[in-house]
Amino acid sequence: MLFVGLYAVAFAAGLWVLKNRLPEWRRGAGEKPRAAAAAPDAPESTREKLLTGSGLSTAGRSEYFREIARDCCDCGCDLPLRECLLNDRKCARSSQLAKQRLESVE
Repeated sequence: MLFVGLYAVAFAAGLWVLKNRLPEWRRGAGEKPRAAAAAPDAPESTREKLLTGSGLSTAGRSEYFREIARDCCDCGCDLPLRECLLNDRKCARSSQLAKQRLESVE
């Protein structure tokens, strides 16, 4: 009986640790990420342009890359803007934010 109790405590502790580490659980079970309600997916050419910083000078490109690596996406994923833009193709918010950063550097 003691082992069953210890197992239950260990299981609950494991769930608590996972809950605090996974972004999906932080939002809540029924809550959708803010980006899901945003605009449809950006075309791949737009994402590629945003990831490469094409059209910027060398100094502007360096500043742009620093900004998208430093700033977090506000879609709820807790990733840097560059990582969200690169890995989450469904997030429309990351492409909007990266475009704003690109335009501010130009």
